[in-house]
Amino acid sequence: MKFFPSGNKNVEKYEGGRSLKNFVDFINEKTGTRRNEDGSLALSAGRYPKLDFIANRIYKGNKQQIEELKQLCKNEFTEKDCQYYIKFAESLSEKGGDFIEKERTRLQGLLKSSSVTKTQKDSFRLRYNILSGFVEGPEIATDIETDDTAGKEEI
Repeated sequence: MKFFPSGNKNVEKYEGGRSLKNFVDFINEKTGTRRNEDGSLALSAGRYPKLDFIANRIYKGNKQQIEELKQLCKNEFTEKDCQYYIKFAESLSEKGGDFIEKERTRLQGLLKSSSVTKTQKDSFRLRYNILSGFVEGPEIATDIETDDTAGKEEI
């Protein structure tokens, strides 16, 4: 097997293990994705320890950190990386402390729904993961769960 990176003419021969896990790990490393063996988003998808640290401080009541979050996003991350962090921080400030848990509960329900498409599940999982960063801070979990309803994150 060979890996053909997008926009790059350097083809890389795959010489890793032949298990599904080995192959998924290789693809994740080469593409910067965070997928599980079943194709679902890993629990670490969308999360960044630096952003989780500030998000957790905001969650714990330090609303002044929203500006620090925006500045960090502007200097070190892409707009896509920060989109939900900023949105959730502002919503938390406007709607109060129970916003995060209510939204996580709502997203858990959507993730369990059989009428949700894979693309929608990815979007819901990404948002759920980031909301978990507000609650947990930059915790590092060792297990990658493939269950779409799981709540612990791998970073």
